[in-house]
Amino acid sequence: MKKLFYITFLLSVLLSSNNFANANDYSICATNADGAILVKEEDGDNTSFALASSPTDFSHANSSDPDRGGYCEVTPDNYKLKMFKMGLCTEDPYRTPDSGSGNTIGADLTSCVSIFDNPAGKDVNIQPGEELDLLSGGFTIPIGVYPFTFALIDNVIQIKHIQEYAAATGGDANFVIRGYDPDNNDGSTGTGKVCYTGLNSADKKFVFTTNQERQSAGFTTLRGYTLPTNFTGKQPSAGFHCGTMSEAIAENDWAISIVDNFGDRMAIGQDGDGLPTSRVASNFRNAARQDRGFHLDFPTIRQAYYLYNSSDTPATSSSAVEKILFIQDDTNNIVSITENTIGFKLNFKTNNSIEMAVYEEAGTNDQVLQATAVNGNTIFVNVQTKTKRRRGAWR
Repeated sequence: MKKLFYITFLLSVLLSSNNFANANDYSICATNADGAILVKEEDGDNTSFALASSPTDFSHANSSDPDRGGYCEVTPDNYKLKMFKMGLCTEDPYRTPDSGSGNTIGADLTSCVSIFDNPAGKDVNIQPGEELDLLSGGFTIPIGVYPFTFALIDNVIQIKHIQEYAAATGGDANFVIRGYDPDNNDGSTGTGKVCYTGLNSADKKFVFTTNQERQSAGFTTLRGYTLPTNFTGKQPSAGFHCGTMSEAIAENDWAISIVDNFGDRMAIGQDGDGLPTSRVASNFRNAARQDRGFHLDFPTIRQAYYLYNSSDTPATSSSAVEKILFIQDDTNNIVSITENTIGFKLNFKTNNSIEMAVYEEAGTNDQVLQATAVNGNTIFVNVQTKTKRRRGAWR
């Protein structure tokens, strides 16, 4: 019989990641020493941003369309989620799902032990360098080796962020980003070098989904939030504001990011008013897996995700999704609990977890930098334990 040990618990944020993106989406922005994204805007180009891996090469293009500039990621100021359950597993909980939209195969948590369990959920705001108290006191856990981590979180994630932009050497020092403006689309107002999440003209939060879904007949809301009617790409439909730092500080608010589907976009086509022409519900998928190496910062991590309904079973439509079951397997972070374990620290990492997406295209409008959406990527988990023999050090 395995012994149970009561150990102290601390949730820590080492670095401060919603939409659970694929490997091609991880492109870390080149920034200056103050964290401002570098912009090299030149007449005749459609690529004004560089990646941290090549900070002087401002040729980052969209992976699916070379005539459009590519997006890049930064670390958010605030990343808020609601957590229901978290634990460790001795065996891989992942089970291969059916291929269709009606998959009912979920994770097998029989080898797992919960270290946090709150049916009502607990709000957690992840900020860079901050420590949070997820669970007061401690918990009991059997001695053993736990290669796998799981978490059950709400599929509605909130992001609050202010992002500065700065001219790179050789670029137009007078560039601006065109942000949200409900009344104009000519860049005369609502522009600046500081962009931020905030409310729209109706004092409502901007809402984004995994595939930038739009309203269609019988499908206008998710989780009580009204979906956009049009794609972003113009100032009246932009997903965030741009202006001055003082405006950003005064108006900064939460944006809503809903993880509702791991398949293809369901609202497809576009009529003359920019509205979808049909909705393909069969594009819905409720499970996904990413192999090791999908994020360059965490090459030893593999992750899997299921979209669950309110009963904690696989949701079979996007409107039924309320939670995400997250599974992580990190060969560089296998947790070992022994009789000498006296402490446990859980670190959430949201490295470069959002895109403040800015649209730029080739042609006559190549000098227009248009704010579009706030997109998100996945979180990462690291577990540290403290033992009697390590003089109180975490490892």
